[in-house]
Amino acid sequence: VVLEVNNWRNGAYTSNVESWIDNISVTPTAPYTSLSVTNHEISASTGGGSYLNLNKNPAFANTDYIIITCISGTSPGFYLTGQWIPMNMDVWTFIAFNLINTPVMLNFMGTLDNNGDATATFQFLIPEPAAAGLPMYFSYMLLSGPGQTPVLGSGNPVYILFTP
Repeated sequence: VVLEVNNWRNGAYTSNVESWIDNISVTPTAPYTSLSVTNHEISASTGGGSYLNLNKNPAFANTDYIIITCISGTSPGFYLTGQWIPMNMDVWTFIAFNLINTPVMLNFMGTLDNNGDATATFQFLIPEPAAAGLPMYFSYMLLSGPGQTPVLGSGNPVYILFTP
């Protein structure tokens, strides 16, 4: 999202914050599709899973996507082909790339359906009590076809917390 504040009033600069509020415009920098999780907590002792739902933007039906993950947070994130991706790439990000579309991260890469929706599944298959307290963050990128800007946009981050 680009936040633009026009602090010029009648041809002159103003420092009056109230006049700034009247002139704020928010413009999405990329196609926006919502990402949500069905379960924000998974037991590190017993394992479990959660669905990640990408939905509500039919304008991007049949667009390719990839869901990415990290454990080091979402800020500052990084830019890729001019699009801000709200993920701090870390060792887990690179390990997770090898798990995409396996039983651990099913449908983490694919194509949105005719309604612009997709559902992915994250499964914590092997209990690891040492993971208790660890948050895992997820976001996505919408991808374009060959010969175009590779990343059309990205979206909101969500998290899953490993509990004891």
